[in-house]
Amino acid sequence: MSCVAGTTERNRRPCYSDHMTHRHTHVDIELPEGIAKELEAAWHDISRGTLEAIAVEGYRSGALTRGHVSELLGLSFHETEAFLKARHAYLAYDEKDFEQDGIDLNRARR
Repeated sequence: MSCVAGTTERNRRPCYSDHMTHRHTHVDIELPEGIAKELEAAWHDISRGTLEAIAVEGYRSGALTRGHVSELLGLSFHETEAFLKARHAYLAYDEKDFEQDGIDLNRARR
């Protein structure tokens, strides 16, 4: 896992993982049969498609980091980057973040 106790690469908030304990939460959802068939036709593997949708939306909303997406989907760093790019799920990075990074870089150079 790329996120260790400390801060995340996404929005600098604390990040703690139970990755080492390998605990998982099982989630069941009920879908109308017609919708389930449509999703299965589009995704072929409805369980994987649902997991990917959760990963993308979690990343877009800031609830999940890139490291979390990688762990959730079992992808390497580069595979995760390609996965998120293909789904237009980009890092939320605005002018304020850019300015702060400049300040941090200048401090580090001193």
